[in-house]
Amino acid sequence: MLRARLGRVEVGLGLPVRIIGAINVSPESFYGGSVAASPEDAVRMASRMLEEGADVIDVGGMSTAPYVDSRLVPPEVEASRVVPAVRAISRELGAVVSVDTIRARVAEVAIGAGAEVVNDVSGCKADPEMARVVGSSGASAILGEREEETPAAGSPIESIRRGLSDALRICESAGVDPSRVAVDPGIGFFRRTGMEWHEWDAAVLRGLGRLLALLRPIVIGVSRKSFIGKILGLPDPRDRLIGTVAAEAIAVFAGAHAVRAHDVREAVQAARIGEALRAPPRSSGAVLDLTRLLGPEDGVAPGEAAFAVPARAEELAGPLGGIGGRAIEVAPGATLAIVPIASCGRLRGSGNPALESMAELCA
Repeated sequence: MLRARLGRVEVGLGLPVRIIGAINVSPESFYGGSVAASPEDAVRMASRMLEEGADVIDVGGMSTAPYVDSRLVPPEVEASRVVPAVRAISRELGAVVSVDTIRARVAEVAIGAGAEVVNDVSGCKADPEMARVVGSSGASAILGEREEETPAAGSPIESIRRGLSDALRICESAGVDPSRVAVDPGIGFFRRTGMEWHEWDAAVLRGLGRLLALLRPIVIGVSRKSFIGKILGLPDPRDRLIGTVAAEAIAVFAGAHAVRAHDVREAVQAARIGEALRAPPRSSGAVLDLTRLLGPEDGVAPGEAAFAVPARAEELAGPLGGIGGRAIEVAPGATLAIVPIASCGRLRGSGNPALESMAELCA
């Protein structure tokens, strides 16, 4: 089943979309309405977010927006901002707290102060120690994607899926529990792709369901971001709430399992609308039918069915090859199984639970 635990909060397929309230203790952050001036202010903001329906509170001490010139503050400054806020929110409110950082040392001290989740927009690639810190602490991780670590190559979703696959492999090698990992496609973090950046972000949202092949829950952060301003002609983030709500509902409709938001009450409503309108992928056991979501870009031709299977490719290659199919490993323990629909029934009776599930879905 496509689920993970973000601290004490379970997220994923078949569960209500979770809301991650974003609080910044970094004055350089792009949206001033998210900035807490003190730990006490952060607690007040977090308390309101929890009352409005937030499941997790995400605290950041350094802007990661690619266009903010002052974003790279010294690590000790970032830590001095984050730790008091994390400690206060965790202790006073009992909330599940995430720390938004790309630095292993900052993550380590934040975990010591009560953070249960590390939200790393670089996917544990910016700091080679980050995956070790997450793995050794038992924390959960949200693995993001950005072009500093994964330059664009191919379509937006192809590039992002490749980068997230690399991030998942890095975490696997460091002993990070895969059941505690979600992925984030990095809306707003690709600026030099050969496409207009707002068109890139729109393409990611359109194709979000293709990331389900990774078999990890999808976290999305679109709140008040620049692509909304570009599309609507609204340069000031304070004017982008309506566009944000629309984008959040669309992201959930397209497959997101959690939404990171500055405006929690509105994000909850957007998520509930997106949930009510979307059609989740069909599943049997732990196998997902992604046939309606994937196409030629993913190697799926007309007349073929595509399934996300929690198995290594080598475990499936022989049986699938015998009916003209193939197995493509897209991430550790996540294989895209592609089979001719006309031959899919021949998988029945194999005794392999994954193959039996594929046959059932074909039928």
